[in-house]
Amino acid sequence: AGATSGGNGGAGVSVASGASLSNSGVITGGSGTATGGFGGAGVYLAGSSGSLSNSGSIAGGSGEAGHGGTGLSFASGGTLANAGTIAAGSGGATAVNFGTGAARLILDPQASFIGAVVASATAANVLELAGSPGTLSNLTASGAEFGVTALTNFGQITIDSGAYWVLAASNTFSAGSTLTN
Repeated sequence: AGATSGGNGGAGVSVASGASLSNSGVITGGSGTATGGFGGAGVYLAGSSGSLSNSGSIAGGSGEAGHGGTGLSFASGGTLANAGTIAAGSGGATAVNFGTGAARLILDPQASFIGAVVASATAANVLELAGSPGTLSNLTASGAEFGVTALTNFGQITIDSGAYWVLAASNTFSAGSTLTN
C-alpha cells in the first residue's frame, strides 16, 4: 500500500471575480487534515479587480507541518481596506497575498496583520494611509513595515486628506518612489 496524504482545507469564503466583500465578523479558512493537508485561505478573491473591506477578523486555516493557509488571497490583485485583523493560519507566513495583479492596500492605524503582506513585484501597487495616528517604519522603494509586519512591493504611497502618519526608524526614498500627500 502506498502513502496517502490528507485533504486540504477549503476557503472560509470565496468571492467571484470583480465582486466586493465587507466583513465585520469572523471568517476562518478550513483546516487541512492531520496527515499532510494544507490550511485553506480565510478569504479567496478569484479573478481580478476584487475588493474587501475588513473591520472584523480573517484567518487562514491551520495545516499540517507548518502549512497554514493565507488569511486573504487575491488571484490577480485588487483592493483591501483593512481596519481589522488578518492572520495567516497556524504555521503560515503570509497574512495577505495580492497575487499577480496590481494591489491597493488602504491601511487604517487600527489594522493588525499576523504574517507578511505581499503584492506582485511586477505590478504598480499602492499603499494608502488612512486615519490617524499611524506609524510606518523602514520605508523603502519596495515597501515598509507596519508594526512587525512587512508590507512588500508597494512602490507608491499616498496619504489620505486629514490622515496623520509618522515615518519612524530608517526611511529611504529612491528613484521610482512616489509619496503623495
